[in-house]
Amino acid sequence: MIVLLALSSWSMATTNGREESGTHSDKIDFWQQLRSDFQLPAPPNNYRVRMHRKWYQRHPGYLDRVFTRARPWLWYIRNEVMRRGMPAEITLLPVVESAYDPYANSSGKAAGLWQIIPATADRFKLRRDSWYDGRRDVIDSTRTALDYLEILHKRFNGDWLLALAAYNSGEGKVSRAIRRNRNNKRPTDFWHLKLPRETRDYVPNLLALTRLVANPGKQGITLPDIPDRPYFEVVNTHGRIVLARAAQLSGISLEELHLLNAGFRKPSTPPSGPHRLLLPYEVSNKLVIALESSQDSSSPYRVDHKVSRGETLGHIAQLYNTSVRAIRQANKLRNNQIQANWTLTIPAYDMPPTLSGPETIDNDSIEHIVKNGDTLWGLARQYKVTITDLRRWNDLPRGRYLRPGQRLILYPENETTARSS
Repeated sequence: MIVLLALSSWSMATTNGREESGTHSDKIDFWQQLRSDFQLPAPPNNYRVRMHRKWYQRHPGYLDRVFTRARPWLWYIRNEVMRRGMPAEITLLPVVESAYDPYANSSGKAAGLWQIIPATADRFKLRRDSWYDGRRDVIDSTRTALDYLEILHKRFNGDWLLALAAYNSGEGKVSRAIRRNRNNKRPTDFWHLKLPRETRDYVPNLLALTRLVANPGKQGITLPDIPDRPYFEVVNTHGRIVLARAAQLSGISLEELHLLNAGFRKPSTPPSGPHRLLLPYEVSNKLVIALESSQDSSSPYRVDHKVSRGETLGHIAQLYNTSVRAIRQANKLRNNQIQANWTLTIPAYDMPPTLSGPETIDNDSIEHIVKNGDTLWGLARQYKVTITDLRRWNDLPRGRYLRPGQRLILYPENETTARSS
């Protein structure tokens, strides 16, 4: 039986698994609730805090893009942070780490919203293999990041600023800096430690961000409207399922399903799990009902596609990251002619080369000629940019397919890289 996994006590206050209209959480803005739980001490009159605050004020569009991108994750992460009694400001840490992009990478091989490095993933037994990278999964990565922050908080005697500094640069560097200051009879708080430049900027960056969120109007910032309720639901599939089929059954795009389930690296959920999918809250029941009534759920690689008016084999092959030839062979088609309302069987297909982009890319724009099988999802991973930026740079509305031979302009130095530099 397929079940929905409860996200938090919020679900207990709903009727039939859905929130009643007009309930309290509809009326409370997410930001209002977040700032009411801020705990970090006010920073001193520090020029690094002022520098980051002024940068954000000069680039209001950046915060709007990042928080709009963060919308699927904000409520969940805020609730996990608060459930542990941690400062609510930690909800904003992925803004500094990854610009809230689950596919963000760093030159130090960190990945995901929380930019977890391989050594930390191994330390906390966060799974990474050819099927799944837990650093890109919002549930597993958030648990790991918060576990680590709690350990650091305890190690540095309840000082959250030192814990945050250690999360960035490593606990050994912070401990050595404290010892140096203690031996020289100097203060050992964060503001007096000699730390790497990146770390000296890291904590002030977060504090500047929290000041803007605490009083956006006074700082000349407008935050996007985000309701104080879950964006996604966790659906337990109890077994493997091909992601494209799950997207069809739930009525969302494959692109959105990949974004919500960024930990999966292959066309289906892994044989050994996790056997769960994150879906937008309002459509999660569709997948539950569809899977419970399905007769062929044991075939994870079989996808049936109903042809829509105007679709071509090229469009369909592009959607599923396969080839026209493979679809023709699977359906015994003599040519490329198809008709609306036909049901085509889509064979097993390969993921695009997403998880190992170019080692070095210059800061100039580049041109990409679209090939058969190219998708926005694949190109975004290949060039380490976001799908949102790909659409913006090339004026691509949602729902428009890429065409072989089409020319795309890309700026591979993404916002995360630009911001950290």
